[in-house]
Amino acid sequence: MAKIETIPPYAKAIMWVAGIFMPLFLILPFFFYGGTDITGHTLDKTELQAGNLAPFGKLTLSSDIPVEAVAAVLDVQATYDKVCAACHATGISGAPVQGNQAAWQAKIDERGSVEALAEQGIKGINAMPAKGGAAISDEDFKKMVSFMLIKADIDTGSLPVAEAQ
Repeated sequence: MAKIETIPPYAKAIMWVAGIFMPLFLILPFFFYGGTDITGHTLDKTELQAGNLAPFGKLTLSSDIPVEAVAAVLDVQATYDKVCAACHATGISGAPVQGNQAAWQAKIDERGSVEALAEQGIKGINAMPAKGGAAISDEDFKKMVSFMLIKADIDTGSLPVAEAQ
């Protein structure tokens, strides 16, 4: 006949005590939480609820940064490399490639003038977001357009031209 192994009585007692007291030790602190912040200030239930419902952070999808906060002098080459080159170096989504005179001229003819092209770019064109997604002023954006037009050997019209070219 097979020998049946049993759990020793002291192990059963330990399991019973742990089974009863462990849930109590895990749940009771929630009932006795005093609602104090790290400074010891006691919070009432509305403050606790407001703290739990308060947003953790803020997601900003647009450039709400004031233009004055951006550097006063525009570095057109650095801005082009950082923002514009992503599309205008490769032609993604029909963006005219920098230096491609025919592509830029077609866009200018489509809009009617260089100034209209720049104004449309400030608002956004096709897949390009407003100002290409750059946090720059309208005036600086027009300088960026003139920078790319100069690289394509196209007259910039009345658009402002950046000083350091």
